Amino acid sequence: MSVAPTSQLEAAEIVAEDVVQDRPAAAAAVLESSARNHPRSRAKAGSLLAAKAATEYLYVAADMRRILIVAALLGGVMMVLWVLLVVMRVVPLPFY
Repeated sequence: MSVAPTSQLEAAEIVAEDVVQDRPAAAAAVLESSARNHPRSRAKAGSLLAAKAATEYLYVAADMRRILIVAALLGGVMMVLWVLLVVMRVVPLPFY
């Protein structure tokens, strides 16, 4: 086993890999060490619920990254349109 993960996200990634590769003992060990480092955890370290929560955490983190990327892109598009329409008046609008 490698060095203990420093964050819950790293622990969740390790557990998800172990669960996918059918190594529940290694997954339980990582969950237990993560549970000791982060006492707010409510699920038992070696439980199936904890393994499912760890894999779900990966999906939530990835979804949040995608949401932030889409929001940034939409904000950028809106700024470009504002510059083109309002500042540069590329398309004449009747209310300006």
